[in-house]
Amino acid sequence: MSTMFFKSNLVHTHWDTWMYFYKDTFYLYYLAEENGCWRGFGVATSKDGVTYEDHGLVLKASSKMVNYLGTGSIYKNNIDGGFIVNYSEWQEVNGFVQQRIFFAKTNDLINFTKCDVVFDIDENLYKRNGRWDCIYTIPNNDGTYFGTFTGTPKNREDINGGIAFGYSKDGIHWEAIESKGMYPDADESGAIVKVNNKFYGMFGILKEGMIGYISENVNGPYYRCMKNTFMLPPDTTYFARFFNFKAEILVNHHAITKFKKENGFFICYMAPLKKAVFYEDYISLVYWHGNDILKSKGVLKKSNFDKRANFFIEGDIEINQILKISEINISIRNDQIVFNEGDYEKIVKYSERNIKVIDKNCNLKILLKDSIFEIYINETYIYSYCMNKCFDGSLDCSNLNIYEIHDY
Repeated sequence: MSTMFFKSNLVHTHWDTWMYFYKDTFYLYYLAEENGCWRGFGVATSKDGVTYEDHGLVLKASSKMVNYLGTGSIYKNNIDGGFIVNYSEWQEVNGFVQQRIFFAKTNDLINFTKCDVVFDIDENLYKRNGRWDCIYTIPNNDGTYFGTFTGTPKNREDINGGIAFGYSKDGIHWEAIESKGMYPDADESGAIVKVNNKFYGMFGILKEGMIGYISENVNGPYYRCMKNTFMLPPDTTYFARFFNFKAEILVNHHAITKFKKENGFFICYMAPLKKAVFYEDYISLVYWHGNDILKSKGVLKKSNFDKRANFFIEGDIEINQILKISEINISIRNDQIVFNEGDYEKIVKYSERNIKVIDKNCNLKILLKDSIFEIYINETYIYSYCMNKCFDGSLDCSNLNIYEIHDY
């Protein structure tokens, strides 16, 4: 069982994630690498959202795929019952290699049957040689679906990305609808959600991370949120998705390390879940209290830390206190956090998260595994940091509770 930062041991490595909660179970889907390419997707299940049982690869690409399989999403099948997943493959069509979107059905969210349906690029609205990948759906009250996906609009110069939109009556047969623009533009379509008659989007750019957008209409125009604009940093992710958990909307995303396996792919985790909070003009990510269960799974320690474990660190600290994780000094100031690792310095200002200046002390939470940790100040997500070296077992976090948690 993998805890807090999930990593599959049944595939070589994995990448993008998408999730679904049904009855009492979290279903985590991950794009899986096999034999040197993204060849399918796997699934892991969890009863609490922090500890996962891995089931390995559950859908493989067809023999017609010439490049890689792309990400999807899970949604209810409003026609036949059960659920639908979409995914993409690069295939050769009339001598031209392009992405094509496919579908599969499932009743148990683990075993899939492929459908004989393909959603090809609409060349009237989107470029034939551009992207066409990963539909994220919004169910409508009448049983139909809207969707956003990565697709290259006709008026976009760069073919390596773009945001597209579609509509479907049954979740399997889709038609493209016009994108009315992204301002500024974005490359990867993560997700959109409708809250209080507004559409909030998370769209990614490789070197900028996940960016918050807002629109009055499902297909735009979308404008970047002026607050908490850069929701997740490119250091660890550029692809995130929403999913519903009871009355909450949660966010899942992968966490990329700086370390490669022997075939050149980076080692990757699924980060701890976060809660999305929607304001009139922006999206905030905050600590999800489902993660509190981690403390009951761990042992409270002050020294002799196991570098292979997971760590949940929390407590109230005074401003200007300096913490140390391995070789990194973390300075908690009244208006920013400063990370120092050798000659490298990273400054994250609280104003970027729409947090006011902190006068005396604050509540701090750190979730750590291997070479990755993420920080929350007063429940608000601040930053995900990837170290240049794996955690060496040394922690200097005075006045904080440190829970050591082991996978099993």
